[in-house]
Amino acid sequence: MRLPVDGYLRFGAVVLALGLSGCVFGGGGGDRVATTVIPARSANGPSADYPMVLGEPYSIDGVEYVPADVMNYDEVGYVAADAAAGVTASHRTLPLPSYVEVTSLETGRTILVRVERRGPMTGSSLVGLAVGAQEQLAASEGSPVRVRRVNPPESERALLRAGQTAPERLDTPMSLVAVLKRKLPEAGSTSLAANTAQPVEKTLVEPVTESPVIVADASVAAEPVPTLEVPETEPLETQLATAELVTETSAPESPEAPEA
Repeated sequence: MRLPVDGYLRFGAVVLALGLSGCVFGGGGGDRVATTVIPARSANGPSADYPMVLGEPYSIDGVEYVPADVMNYDEVGYVAADAAAGVTASHRTLPLPSYVEVTSLETGRTILVRVERRGPMTGSSLVGLAVGAQEQLAASEGSPVRVRRVNPPESERALLRAGQTAPERLDTPMSLVAVLKRKLPEAGSTSLAANTAQPVEKTLVEPVTESPVIVADASVAAEPVPTLEVPETEPLETQLATAELVTETSAPESPEAPEA
């Protein structure tokens, strides 16, 4: 039986939809995990990154992961080797696709990577880096890294969608790398977004004086000694020394007694 032209078109659309459904199943520790895979890079322009996929919560080795669209995502952890192609990555909770800057905490080198898959599906590594990303970052299984979500320009997105590398970022100063490495846990990962600096609370410190101020003429009122705002984070010895200095410089001078 011959199908009309529109029948062929509908049949082709169904086959294409089934081929791009992108739902495969894998797992770790016996759990059945739905792993969303972004279809082959064929579209161009900003629309190629939409719609973003999140998916339902799932478990790996008894740990539940809840995909979420977190804009200020920033964590330190370790790399898992990923056999996929391109400068791409797998991540357990970030939207698919999304873009992250990955910084080596060994060299400070920073690259742009496209997150396209769920994973790693075993272990506690923070991110799975494809072969191209590992080579550009000079990283391997177990390398310590920082993963920070970013919003790159379309020109760089297009390069990654085409399987090419985006321009490297400026190297992270080793002084900052040393600080980040101190945040690394022995295993797993740690969020840096939760460790943002909080405003320093200030408290009023009363000036300390060794003896009261003597005024010769009682009709001349002494000006009040001002209090001093000192951050609580300063050592107590520094607060006291500062308060004493203010007291000495702000105390009024005693007027001279009138001559007889």
